[in-house]
Amino acid sequence: MEPFFSAVDIRSHPNIMLYTRAQNRVFLCAHFCSVIAVIIRGGSALNNGLGITPPQGWRSWNLFKSENNDTVMRAQMHAVLDKSRKVNGTPASLNDLGFSWISMDDGWQKCNCSTPGDLDPALPSCSVNDCKAGKCSWHDPSNGMPVVNRDRFPNMKALVEYGHSHGLKVGSYLNNCICMEGGDPPTGDHPTYPPHYTQDVQYILDMGFDGVKIDNCGSSHNVTYFAELFNASGKAMRIENCHTFHPNHGSPSGNPAFPVWDPSVIPQNTDSFCPMNMYRAGGDIGNNFGSTLGEMYCVVQYGDRPQPLSRPGCWAYPDMNEIGNFGGEEPLRSDEERSHWSMWSIVSAPLVLGFDMSDATVMDRVWDTITNTAALDINHAWAGDPGTLIKSYPATGVGAPRRVGQSPCDGRKGTRGWKLSTNGSLIAPQETSHALDASTQPLCVSPNEDGPQSNPFSCPPPTTNFPSSGCGLMLTNCSAPGASQGTWSYEPNTSVLMFAPTEPPNQSVRCLSATPTAPVGAFCGGPKPANTGLTGCPRRGSAAVNTSMFSFTDSGEIRVGGTGDNTCLIAEPVYGPQLWSKRLAGNEVAVLVVNIIDVDNQTLDLPLDDIPGVGCGMRCAMRDVWTGNVTSIINARIPIRLRAHQSAFFVVFEAS
Repeated sequence: MEPFFSAVDIRSHPNIMLYTRAQNRVFLCAHFCSVIAVIIRGGSALNNGLGITPPQGWRSWNLFKSENNDTVMRAQMHAVLDKSRKVNGTPASLNDLGFSWISMDDGWQKCNCSTPGDLDPALPSCSVNDCKAGKCSWHDPSNGMPVVNRDRFPNMKALVEYGHSHGLKVGSYLNNCICMEGGDPPTGDHPTYPPHYTQDVQYILDMGFDGVKIDNCGSSHNVTYFAELFNASGKAMRIENCHTFHPNHGSPSGNPAFPVWDPSVIPQNTDSFCPMNMYRAGGDIGNNFGSTLGEMYCVVQYGDRPQPLSRPGCWAYPDMNEIGNFGGEEPLRSDEERSHWSMWSIVSAPLVLGFDMSDATVMDRVWDTITNTAALDINHAWAGDPGTLIKSYPATGVGAPRRVGQSPCDGRKGTRGWKLSTNGSLIAPQETSHALDASTQPLCVSPNEDGPQSNPFSCPPPTTNFPSSGCGLMLTNCSAPGASQGTWSYEPNTSVLMFAPTEPPNQSVRCLSATPTAPVGAFCGGPKPANTGLTGCPRRGSAAVNTSMFSFTDSGEIRVGGTGDNTCLIAEPVYGPQLWSKRLAGNEVAVLVVNIIDVDNQTLDLPLDDIPGVGCGMRCAMRDVWTGNVTSIINARIPIRLRAHQSAFFVVFEAS
């Protein structure tokens, strides 16, 4: 088979970040933009013919963790081939719909230690720090080849061949985390275990695997080198990059765990090399709505661009999908799982299932969602737009929580009337008090945040269409038990608002800070929303002084220092309905509106003008993804009402 891109001896190239076998050093890319043209011959992605549409399949980690084994893998193979259920009235299997990849995650290897993630009383115990110090390994010291845990996988090659005999693809996993070989080499904080690029690649090829997930816990971090070795073998290998590095990696946030293309080096550039078919954009997902929403926010930085970095052959990947693994009561659980699936669909995310597909009860519950062909078509569609977050709207109605935000000092509602009481309460403008309940009780600033300092999943990033995203301290009923948790005071000499906590005791005094939006700095490296929260009190002359200085005006404004006195604190609702969209072929646009808070009856009168790409004027109609029902759109607005964490998923098109 002809190579997919030109073979270059990556070890000899001075501008590539890699670990040499002899010296085990890191060579940082000095001018990696110029290297790309040297490495690639045609195409900007891996160009192995895989991942042209977002990959689909199943992977073991979400449910089985390290307890995955041969029996589990075979059960999933049987389940994905099962045709006892119907799709659009016709018997069909998940394999028929493209979920043809059955892949293992961590736990297949035999470690030389009993580790916290995989306890084995027959082996010596190793802590995480022991592993970081180079004491843990899953490679044979005599030849460097991976060692398989034969209690779990008695015959790995036979398992792969079994999948192939049923027309399935089988995937593996490298740079394992349970048996961490040396930890994280780029920090230089500890010794590292020697890398095993060639041995790992040879193992994957010998076993006959079709794809591999490359994690970041071992010592072999150069994904480009992995890609070249697989390419040289002549076998197309689907590569998933899970927080591992490659020469075209930039990390403007200072967090090297996420594959961020540095806009200062490669501005809006899609021609830069992508040595993988999919790459993890966020952290490790959990089976709850907040976690799935946070992973979605990490994808925005790759799709919300004139030339997206999530594209055919190189897809941004929030993480494996958790549908089927949610708990809770109905209808909330079904609403959350369907919203979760809809979000993955509208941003062209790889659809990798993670529940036990052999569990008929769970499969019956999620079947209609995961086999909805309209949602799959939206996920697969490519018209130059992978889909992204557009805008977040204020929560509505009685019960909608409020918080402290930032606003221009233009006299708008919620900016005037702040008071600092004699008992140490910071009281919000009275006109906002009716939001939490039907009473007129005043609201006070609580030390609890909805912002990124307390929960990075709760605050959406700024976007092209909504650059002013922000979060802040919550407002609570001043008379509610435990509302204060401490006392506020203002120091006019330093212009700081200090909070002295009383619950829990023995905590240090903190100061209010109002930071603006930033192009980078979120927990996954993307754009950072504005945040009004508590932080350590600044020292004189420090960079944080401006954002921690405030002044009170006669009208009750609290103005933020360091912003030209044009930014004021505002009492405002948290975000409720949220708009995501994706342009499709033929001037159609897929639209998803999600209620991101756990408050029912969130309403939105959605203007068509808010949806990029809609060009049907007064002749628009909408087609519901789940029911197929078509509705005319009146007066260029779409009225939407949603339960907690429920969503509306539809396609806007021009009516004939």
